[in-house]
Amino acid sequence: MPGPPERQGGGGRGGGPRGGGGGGPFFFASPRGGGGGRGGGPGGGFGAGGAGGGRDEQTDLALALTVALTEAWAGIADLRFVCGAWRGTQGGTIFDEQWMEPEGNAIVGMARVVSGGKLRMTEIGVMEQRDEGVVLLLRHFGRGSVAQEEKDAPLLFVLKNLAGRRAEFVEERTGTRLVYERVEEDRLTVTLTKTVNGKEVRSAFEYRRR
Repeated sequence: MPGPPERQGGGGRGGGPRGGGGGGPFFFASPRGGGGGRGGGPGGGFGAGGAGGGRDEQTDLALALTVALTEAWAGIADLRFVCGAWRGTQGGTIFDEQWMEPEGNAIVGMARVVSGGKLRMTEIGVMEQRDEGVVLLLRHFGRGSVAQEEKDAPLLFVLKNLAGRRAEFVEERTGTRLVYERVEEDRLTVTLTKTVNGKEVRSAFEYRRR
């Protein structure tokens, strides 16, 4: 499915300053990783206040239109910027992530976390084109390849905003947001924002091309 003629990044959701934090490349979303809960919403919400109600309403409409266009027009080929082999490190922990080129209306990826010379976790990710738009499906496996999600219930994120080489996915059940951004040719960042104990927590992971 072709993308829209133009997608503007301004007014999109999410982003913000990148915070630190432990965890892993995709591993943020694992149900065993803590957090969850509702709230947060995809990006600070609409109509953040300020003088002039008319202006706020226009901003809300513009934001809603941006999201609607992304959901309706974004195609799997527009996410090709994540493809490749990437590596990040935090302390003594190594995070590897690799995404294959689009094929069969999907981009398939895998990730692993290695710490202390031992494999700690693996993940399978699929960015999939559906009639209603693009979704991201995630499954996590602990040591011994023990699955963390039920066999018929992968974590499901919906593509909500796509601007250039920045894609924001939202798990609508919890409001958890995941942003992939190709900031340079050899650098990819993955930013996770979720609600923990009623507070929004942001963790950022930076990768270099291998």
